[in-house]
Amino acid sequence: MKDLIVVSFITERRHLLDEYEGQLRDADIDFHIEPVSLPDGIGSITMRWRLDYWRRMCAKFSDYDRIVFTDAWDVLFYGSKTELCSKIPPVLMSAERNCWPDESLASPNTLRGPWKYPNPGMMAGYPETIDVWCDWCGHMQGLDAMDQLWCNRFPFSAPLDTRAVVFYVVSADSEDKALQAPRHRPWNSRYGTFPHFFHFAGPCHPDPFRAMLRGEVDAL
Repeated sequence: MKDLIVVSFITERRHLLDEYEGQLRDADIDFHIEPVSLPDGIGSITMRWRLDYWRRMCAKFSDYDRIVFTDAWDVLFYGSKTELCSKIPPVLMSAERNCWPDESLASPNTLRGPWKYPNPGMMAGYPETIDVWCDWCGHMQGLDAMDQLWCNRFPFSAPLDTRAVVFYVVSADSEDKALQAPRHRPWNSRYGTFPHFFHFAGPCHPDPFRAMLRGEVDAL
């Protein structure tokens, strides 16, 4: 068995992808880019589409112990492969501070802490376990809704990275100085964790993050 692969889908190469791919290469992490067609743009990414994509990739890379799914254009990686592998449970979905795309779904969520709303743009686990989880979700209703909308309707459906141990979704307007960079390594000071994948979601720009890593600002 191989140890770990990171998988991303793209319609074209742009934004942070070249840098992200280089970071994974430097960490000796296998990286697969899956070309896809999205005729309706982000509207094509329904939960049904996402489940089918996860299943296909889990089957394609069933010879790996662990698989990580991330977006491609707005993600950066920090840390080592050994450290990352030690943190990956059977199934883990990234969480963020914002309830997107529908704030009305925020009130029923009783999880504590700032990272409590699902973001299916990043997922990690064991291929066989994610495949079983996808089969379970496939029997639920409303799968033709946008993937993140569906996940916010059913926040119990997957274990969320509520302590930002593996995934840190950087918010454009909700950061509260929790993200710092001692010794130029991104650190979640709220929980004392060193996340690995940083997703600059929505309108968030990586420039303030880079300034923090350079020591020009204390925190985000």
